[in-house]
Amino acid sequence: MASYHDPLVSGRMDLAGFLDEAAALGFRTVELCDRTLSLDALDTARRLLDQRDLSLGSIAIRNDFTLCDQADRQVDHVLSWLEAAERLGAPVARVWTGVTHTDAAAREQVAACLHRVAKAAEALGVTAVVETHGGLSNDPGYLVPVLRDLGRSSLGVCVDFGNIPADGRDAVVTEFVPYTSHVHVKTYAFDHSGRDTTVDVARYVTELHAAGFDGFWVIEYEGEPSHRQGVLRTVDLLTATLPWLRT
Repeated sequence: MASYHDPLVSGRMDLAGFLDEAAALGFRTVELCDRTLSLDALDTARRLLDQRDLSLGSIAIRNDFTLCDQADRQVDHVLSWLEAAERLGAPVARVWTGVTHTDAAAREQVAACLHRVAKAAEALGVTAVVETHGGLSNDPGYLVPVLRDLGRSSLGVCVDFGNIPADGRDAVVTEFVPYTSHVHVKTYAFDHSGRDTTVDVARYVTELHAAGFDGFWVIEYEGEPSHRQGVLRTVDLLTATLPWLRT
């Protein structure tokens, strides 16, 4: 849905319109989010998906576990959406660490929150993935030990190439590869050869595939309109790198 953020936020496109677009483009699976879904309209969302023969691969949940006085509230929000993911048949739910704080107290609080999330996700049969989205989530020196300490297959990493600063991006992606359960393929603009001019998508996709990644590749085109052409060019870039993805 990030590829159509502007039309969705502006109201020019609604959930049904987005799903129509996804189906028209030939997709079989989509990622939805807690901003375009509501907990009291899950049955409607399921019906809209079924009408278009679409499956729900993942739900993106927005949270900030670094807020010092809102840990329980933030975890409760995430847990409610993990239950929604299970109800809608989505095997993956994206969460954030949050970016408000990065101090020692925040590091401890995030780890505690992720422990609660991983335990709930495991009980529901859902995989929670922490997206590289700034703050502590972009620091493998912090996040990898947390994942190791928890030792749960229900918690992994969602690597978003574009959310990692260019300086040091290659090393950060490499460190996260063994823990990656979900990928946001961020693109912005393309050169004449079809490569993204901001992110070396082909390099990172190849590295993940070589390491055995077999999860979802979620397209997040965040360049200038047309959104449809940006999505299609991202598809072309992905399938030129990994031809079997075309099927």
